[in-house]
Amino acid sequence: MKRTNRTMTLAGTTPEIVFTSEMHRQPLTILEYSNVLDISKAWRVKNFRVWIKSSQMEMDLLEDCLLNLKYQLNTDDMDTGWFNIGDNRTIGMGTTAYNVSGYGYNPSKTVTLGFTGAGVQLMNEEVFMKAEHVVQNKLVLGVQVIGPQAVVEAHSNTYTCNYLVELEEYDITPTESIIFNIKAKGQDLSS
Repeated sequence: MKRTNRTMTLAGTTPEIVFTSEMHRQPLTILEYSNVLDISKAWRVKNFRVWIKSSQMEMDLLEDCLLNLKYQLNTDDMDTGWFNIGDNRTIGMGTTAYNVSGYGYNPSKTVTLGFTGAGVQLMNEEVFMKAEHVVQNKLVLGVQVIGPQAVVEAHSNTYTCNYLVELEEYDITPTESIIFNIKAKGQDLSS
């Protein structure tokens, strides 16, 4: 495996996601490289970030609450096993806590829009990445925002997230390609 000193950046926005959706229901394929004649190309994720793009008002959150954004980067589609670092397909995950604040109350507004929409504030962020991983075919992003039960049940709110993934390119041998492809489609190591 040899670095080529070339990089690639994947950036975009997820489609609208409903608050109650689980990660495996709406994963987003952000890279799909299917050139079967070129098995010598691979990438390693240097860094990735995901953050809520939607504003407080766009999410229709009128009360103070805490939101937790969970996200995961995989080398294949997954129906189960999300947030399980023991799965070979999982190469990175992160969690971000947000404080949705209704400060700045304005009594002159109607009851349903009494809050000024002061904002969504980042409180804490953690990102975990497997050091030893190679992406050769596919990169899939799963996203889920979790909020207080009362907020989730009272609304069918939607949200969107931005993502930014920085990749570095590698040249690999055919033997390495076989090993990485098996691992990328791999098994759960924790069972």
